[in-house]
Amino acid sequence: MRNQNMFINCTSAKLPLGKYAEFLVNGQTYTSLHIRNMHCIAGNKKINCNRGDCQCSPEGRWYSVKYRSGSNEKLITFKCIMKFIGIGEQSDEINSTILDIEGPFLTANKKSPFIAGVEVEINCTVSISEITVEITWDCMDLSNHPRVYHAKKDYMSAITFVPSSNLNGINCKCLVEVDDFVVFANITLEVTNSPFLKLNKRIHCNSSEATVLSCEVSGELLKYGFAEWVHTFNGHTIRKLNGNVVGNSSFLVLYSCGYQDVGIYVCRAWNNFDGRIFWASAETTVAVLGPPFIVKKYITNDYMAVLTAEFYSIPEPTCVQWYLSAELIVNCTMAGCNVMQTNVNILMYQKNVHVEGYVTNITLENLTNGKYTVVIANAFGKTKEEFEVNTTGNCFK
Repeated sequence: MRNQNMFINCTSAKLPLGKYAEFLVNGQTYTSLHIRNMHCIAGNKKINCNRGDCQCSPEGRWYSVKYRSGSNEKLITFKCIMKFIGIGEQSDEINSTILDIEGPFLTANKKSPFIAGVEVEINCTVSISEITVEITWDCMDLSNHPRVYHAKKDYMSAITFVPSSNLNGINCKCLVEVDDFVVFANITLEVTNSPFLKLNKRIHCNSSEATVLSCEVSGELLKYGFAEWVHTFNGHTIRKLNGNVVGNSSFLVLYSCGYQDVGIYVCRAWNNFDGRIFWASAETTVAVLGPPFIVKKYITNDYMAVLTAEFYSIPEPTCVQWYLSAELIVNCTMAGCNVMQTNVNILMYQKNVHVEGYVTNITLENLTNGKYTVVIANAFGKTKEEFEVNTTGNCFK
């Protein structure tokens, strides 16, 4: 392989003269090894060999040197020369083809540990140029019928199986063979008997309609069940709810899905396998799509009267209108309105929580008694709130 280390070994049945061996690469001297005072010496620099770079056998009949292939080399000729008393110089050489190969790499479509009873696919991929390779598996009987793909220089073999508890700890090996060259990657299967839960990651509901959350359990199930659903918002538990269990699914119905129902819903299930309890959980996010909801209104009257409304809206508001009686006094899109994002407090099933909301206000420079109305709209509808202003008796509502 390119840019990889390899070892060149040179062995003789007879002791070479001077306990010396010379190594050539493509006809040029690469280095030499000889034994002196029981030490393996590299070249003429009298440098002791490191075991990771070169070695000599104590009796002097075997020598080994490390060579790192270059990025542009395709064919390399290695040659070893020794001299013998009464025979003279003897040599042997070998040609090596340098493979441009990447891999093999193992990936799986499920995270480890794998869940017993839930299908898993393991892929072995390798990239190699100008040569054909064969990918084989050593993975018990799981690899009897692999699927093989080939595109340009990329080769892939995939095995699909349903893990069971008796496969835990089994070693699966993917081997790539080119003539006598073999390279491999392996993975140790980790299998758990935790239940597997299927639940939509995000649910949008309309505030005027009921919404059903569904949580399905699967796996190598013996005795199993569901715990309560947990509704949280910003890390705070809002409520716990019993789902309707039918077969291997738990259903949670949100009637007239409203702003109090936004947040994260956690489904939890258990599996009793040979007396051990395995738990699993999955969560979904519920977002309510409906008209804005006005959380709070108030009037301040320092130098001038200011009417303010705090509100919550998903999606974002698109228009704000202010009326005095039935007469429109402010009409603007969000680009021109006095609307700012802010944190607002809302009551979710008797729990006070902070949410990202909005605030809008109007300053009454020429104060006029009467009924003021703010109308806030988004893509799903409008909502309004009234303010009563009566300066005669300093009455503000």
